[in-house]
Amino acid sequence: MQMGILFKPLSKVLWKQIDDEVHACFQAGTERPTVAAVLYHIRSHKFLLITSTSGGLLNPGLVKGGVKKGESALCALIREIRQELRVRILEKHIKGYAGSFSVASVHQKDGRSTKRYFVFLVAYGGPHKLNINGELSGYFWYLLEEIPEVLGISQEARPRKYEVLMQIFASPSLKKAKAKRKKKITGR
Repeated sequence: MQMGILFKPLSKVLWKQIDDEVHACFQAGTERPTVAAVLYHIRSHKFLLITSTSGGLLNPGLVKGGVKKGESALCALIREIRQELRVRILEKHIKGYAGSFSVASVHQKDGRSTKRYFVFLVAYGGPHKLNINGELSGYFWYLLEEIPEVLGISQEARPRKYEVLMQIFASPSLKKAKAKRKKKITGR
């Protein structure tokens, strides 16, 4: 697996920088600002991948959605998780920020052919069984080591999306969280 991206701890200063970058997307009009959640289950330490009705089963990805003009990235992230998964998260559940990434969009919205994804690490402790909305066609929980094989399905059709997701899931931040989980269970 390639070198991963570090998730940075969130602060008021970083939230402001993220919102400034979101605002710049609206000003330039070339990229659609989109929040994305790397959702991990705090007890099983599995990661959620979803499939959307527009993407079909061969297009696994993250919970994501567009930021509305004037909306903060934080509000958009909480709203999208609530809408798509019907679960509530709080700001304290958002554990880190991986950065933003441009990916060509399959479907144009508002005349923009590129999305700028703002990627966040989100802790979740509720049930594995989710009550997803109609925008999604399915979801699956995976161990970190299973992710590369699952994402490999989309490598040919969406190479840039595949590259970004592989960098995210190769994050040393996610491996550290996994190690903490193992230490808690085994005491080693």
